[in-house]
Amino acid sequence: MRLAGLEPLTIDDDSLFVNVGERTNVTGSRAFAKLILAGDFAGAVEVARQQVASGAQMKALWDALPVSRRGGYAETSNALLPQVLSALKAGDTVLVKGSNGAKMSVIVDGLKAKNAGAAA
Repeated sequence: MRLAGLEPLTIDDDSLFVNVGERTNVTGSRAFAKLILAGDFAGAVEVARQQVASGAQMKALWDALPVSRRGGYAETSNALLPQVLSALKAGDTVLVKGSNGAKMSVIVDGLKAKNAGAAA
């Protein structure tokens, strides 16, 4: 399959997971649509970046869960860090899974700092 946006994208059997930003279009995001209609393409790109980085699909899934089944959620890794650190107990083992785009390095660095402080 060959798709086109700013650059062509080919998806084939050798492609890894491909996630198309469903809210990065004028029907999926009012903010994005307003910026496009106003000709503010740089602003639209920033909205798109934020939506992809904050995981718009994950937010929609979180919202769809019954409250009793929800865990923590935050729009950014900086906002998530305090939740993660407060949930830790001595002896916990942590696996951080995420993308560079989601800036999971903020979580990893926060965990390392907490661990360094605990070891001192």
